[in-house]
Amino acid sequence: MSFFKHHFTRNKYEYVLVSLLLLLFGQLFFPQRFESFFTPFFLIQNLAVGFLVFYENKWWRRYILFTLFLILGFEFIEFVRTDFFGEKVKAVFYIIYFLALSLKTFQYVFQQKKIDRGMIAAVFSGFMMLAIFGGLLFYFIESSAPNSFSNLGEEGEIYPNLQYFSFITTLTIGFGDIVPLTFVAKKATMLLGVAGNFYTVFVAGIVIGKFIKDK
Repeated sequence: MSFFKHHFTRNKYEYVLVSLLLLLFGQLFFPQRFESFFTPFFLIQNLAVGFLVFYENKWWRRYILFTLFLILGFEFIEFVRTDFFGEKVKAVFYIIYFLALSLKTFQYVFQQKKIDRGMIAAVFSGFMMLAIFGGLLFYFIESSAPNSFSNLGEEGEIYPNLQYFSFITTLTIGFGDIVPLTFVAKKATMLLGVAGNFYTVFVAGIVIGKFIKDK
């Protein structure tokens, strides 16, 4: 047990990166008809990694456990899962969770003095969590005010399409297939675009500065 704890502590952000990649792209390795079956698994494994990251913090450890049980309850109780209010509750808990994990990751990047695998994994993870956070924020806006975004498809496609739109916005690509329509949706899109540009410039500057200093 102590060996595993030491190994995870030393490589925690590599685990975070792998967990995020599974969360975002794990469905690509399974037929689409099994997507609803595997999606809860990818969410749970990400929360499990987050639980280990925050293991030393009792409050966050309890919060992540509560979120985990919340997800299990919402996934296995059909009338709750289809309830719109329930979906908004999950979105709020996810937003808080990813915000906390992002801040801890950014803190590690700022404090780390050497460029190593852990720091590279943390930088990559931070960017993905920023985009995930944006997708959850967009989903909360759409849940509160339907038709805040155009071209989101059927009910089961709304969140995946908003997550896709969040990554496109964070990367400043802008295909134009999904468009914010309401004032709040436009402001949130602007905020995410600014945050994505700031992250790219600011964090890249930190990494380059640490690399030059290390050399």
